[in-house]
Amino acid sequence: MFVFFGTILPAYLVFTFTFTLKYADFTHLLPIWQHKITELLQASYHMSLTSVGFEAILFIYPFINQPQKSKKWAHIGVATTTIFYTILAIIAFAYFSKKQLENTIWATLSMWQMVQFPFVERFEYIGVANWCLILLPNICLSLWIASRLLKRATKLKQRKGAILISTISVIIVTFFEKGLDIERFNQVVELVSVAFVFVYIPFLYCLSLIIKKVKKT
Repeated sequence: MFVFFGTILPAYLVFTFTFTLKYADFTHLLPIWQHKITELLQASYHMSLTSVGFEAILFIYPFINQPQKSKKWAHIGVATTTIFYTILAIIAFAYFSKKQLENTIWATLSMWQMVQFPFVERFEYIGVANWCLILLPNICLSLWIASRLLKRATKLKQRKGAILISTISVIIVTFFEKGLDIERFNQVVELVSVAFVFVYIPFLYCLSLIIKKVKKT
């Protein structure tokens, strides 16, 4: 339910970014293909904080009814997300110059400052409030997975585990008082995410293949 409404209700925000098009300069995208492979890999590494989360399917898959028939919708969801991120990135690159992007922490919030309605003076407040609906499904899904793992590891009831993890998370958040603290935390999450996706999961996959082969022999 949270995932459904977290996608449908704030969907109108996509159209609010069109307000910046009249100030956009698409020559900022030129020249194309001038970056080295190492620079592209470095950019992908810093994007890991945004793209990570797909590994949740490893925990959700056993609970999907008729998973073979769900593949089509999973691919449609991934394609829709990828297209949205691509369009938003192109708009941001065209609206901001290179130096502006280097000094802008929340580019999306800055673009919302250009949105003007006769009945709304500061649309960014509405945008941020609605953006929380997008974050809520991710939080709920991560909390469910964490409490599920805690239940499997310690035999603690999932409901109590969810309350425990939520309490710990709220306490930890209070220690982040400055933007620099959040930036350092994001750097740690980037490193852990890349290690988890590209090292830990492939290691488990290879290990499972070895175990299956040993059992057959």
